[in-house]
Amino acid sequence: MVLFCCLAILIAVSRLVFEFFKKDFADAFREINPKVENDFSWWSYRTGARKNNKGWRIDYVAVSAELKDSIKKARHAHESLHSDHAAVVVEMDI
Repeated sequence: MVLFCCLAILIAVSRLVFEFFKKDFADAFREINPKVENDFSWWSYRTGARKNNKGWRIDYVAVSAELKDSIKKARHAHESLHSDHAAVVVEMDI
């Protein structure tokens, strides 16, 4: 029951985040990489998920609609191994 409740909350929060993006903001990574798949920003420590690239993309950089055309590069810093998260690195020309 607890797992189901947590999953329901996660789904609800995810929907809110994406509704937020749709209004006045853009997901910087997705703007530059619209077709990239399996490029994650978080992996569980429990199952060796990072080694097997089984993760989730839960870290975002939101940019306003006015700035989205200034995004030049966006990537996840997979080389940083100090955390279960990879930073989202965005280069903009502003």
